[in-house]
Amino acid sequence: MPLAPITHLRPFAAPTEDVLLDFSEASEIRNERGERRFGSMYTIRRRVKDGTLPYERVGIKYYVRLSALEALERVKVSTDRATAALAELEIAANRVLAFSGPLSDEQCDRIAARLKGAA
Repeated sequence: MPLAPITHLRPFAAPTEDVLLDFSEASEIRNERGERRFGSMYTIRRRVKDGTLPYERVGIKYYVRLSALEALERVKVSTDRATAALAELEIAANRVLAFSGPLSDEQCDRIAARLKGAA
């Protein structure tokens, strides 16, 4: 029996959409060739365990953000060091969000100043 397609997601979400997915949903997102974009459930679980993929826990279920999966994908396929570094920065930002929640305005300003090359 074939699996039902995930209809609540587009293959490539808009940058403003940051969908939370359980491991099963994340593993079933496919590229245009029908291949899994982010690997199997076990690959996603391994990335969560080794700390490369931030997660959120709701009750007994674990969820990952689509933006975090896409950032990992960019690091994996990028040959440009600047693009890979930005993707790693996005992964780090997702990790901070997952563990501490939204940042204060002061924290955001401090981080923005650092990224702009000041202080």
